[in-house]
Amino acid sequence: MGVNSASALQAQTSRLRNTGRNLSKLEKSALPGADRLITMVNKADRRNTIILAFVISVCLVILLHSLGFIDLLKSFLGKNAVVPSDQI
Repeated sequence: MGVNSASALQAQTSRLRNTGRNLSKLEKSALPGADRLITMVNKADRRNTIILAFVISVCLVILLHSLGFIDLLKSFLGKNAVVPSDQI
């Protein structure tokens, strides 16, 4: 009985592997450019995220500078802080 069960499981595993291979072939033949399109969309999303993060960072720095927080931070550093003369 155990041998029959093991044999049935091996046959089922073999059929599932063949089904997976056939689905993969079907996907590639039905939509040949789908994987390339998905890759391009992912790259575009990543690029847009980086650009948006950069723009938000620049806007935040400009906002903090215009509100005087940069000068406030410099005053918190005190007289003991070493600040290069070109940044004053």
